[in-house]
Amino acid sequence: MAGKVLVVDDEKMIVKGIKFSLIQDYSVVDCAYDGEEALDMAKNNDYDIILLDIMLPKMNGLEVCQQIREFSNVPIIMLTAKGDDMDKIMGLEYGADDYITKPFNILEVKARMKAILRRNNKPEKEQAKSNVLNIGDMRIDCDSRSLFIRGKEIYLTAKEFDLLELLAFNPNRVYSRDVLLKTVWGADYPGDGRTVDVHIRRLREKIEDNSSEPKYVHTKWGVGYYLMFNINKGTRGQSAKSRMNHKKLITDILSFFLSTRFRLVFIIAVMSIISTISAVKAVKYSYTTSLVEARKAYVNNEAVLIAAEFTKYGSIDEAHNDGVYENLMNYSSLNAIRIRLVDKKYNISVDTYAVDTGKTMINSKVITVYDSPKTITDYSKKDRQYRSSFSCIQQRGTAYSCSSS
Repeated sequence: MAGKVLVVDDEKMIVKGIKFSLIQDYSVVDCAYDGEEALDMAKNNDYDIILLDIMLPKMNGLEVCQQIREFSNVPIIMLTAKGDDMDKIMGLEYGADDYITKPFNILEVKARMKAILRRNNKPEKEQAKSNVLNIGDMRIDCDSRSLFIRGKEIYLTAKEFDLLELLAFNPNRVYSRDVLLKTVWGADYPGDGRTVDVHIRRLREKIEDNSSEPKYVHTKWGVGYYLMFNINKGTRGQSAKSRMNHKKLITDILSFFLSTRFRLVFIIAVMSIISTISAVKAVKYSYTTSLVEARKAYVNNEAVLIAAEFTKYGSIDEAHNDGVYENLMNYSSLNAIRIRLVDKKYNISVDTYAVDTGKTMINSKVITVYDSPKTITDYSKKDRQYRSSFSCIQQRGTAYSCSSS
């Protein structure tokens, strides 16, 4: 069996005997004879399991175990000559996963080591299924057997992690102490329910903000323990599954774009857009045309009123003296209409824009207006102006025409 083991004991004969037995099953068996040496070797090597005696020189086994737990979750089996329950509980409190009382049978030691390693080294199929589980502020990485709370890594012992993982993946399910002991430690484990209580208490101290009022791991009095949370299990086995879903999604999208159905949808969509644009243009043209017609009607109406006003006078001078000319200028300004009065020879005698006064207005439309009582209005699209020519006066031998634009 491949694996690295560290054996720590100050009795060299015991270390030699253990190493001789383990070297047949493990590729590397290192030895340390005091606490400081053991701690240095644990920091500089990646061991699969550690056998650690409690009574050691320089630093006792409990202190070594406690300091190892600050940087590693490697399984630790305590070797103790003290057989009372308090010593065993103290070992578990300091982070040990199991304990063996001296004198021991080497076959029992090897069996316990294999049991712990078997639970820690999960089959590949099971590892492929489990990846990451998020529970509130807590993130459990089952592959690396790591725990993070609010981004900070929390170091758990192997048994603490096994307990948390079992409870986390079965939320709201109550486990009795006996069931937890058999599931996590194995059916052949000689301990009792107090071992579970110790590990649960230690687990709460590490993951709960207030261990006396737990948020995650709760106690069902007289029954056992459970983890209460509405978890999002979507991350279990999600990595491979997500990649497969992404590939399938991309394939489906490409297939759709290359399909006849997409081409038909695309053609229909383009035709709809073209139809919509044409309809908008038609509506806009119709609206513009209606505005032009309305404006032309307005200009015609104003021209008729102005012509009627000037028919009361025999000449422009008379109208000017009577103040009508001033009204004409105001009319032109307020209504944005250019008005020109034309005599018989089609010379412009009055121009409200004061541009063409005195010029001869040779325009077929003016002539038509002069010869006809009807008013003709024209709209020039080029300069967007309204032009209206109309007959103003035909009396007393003087003819006037009014033109507005």
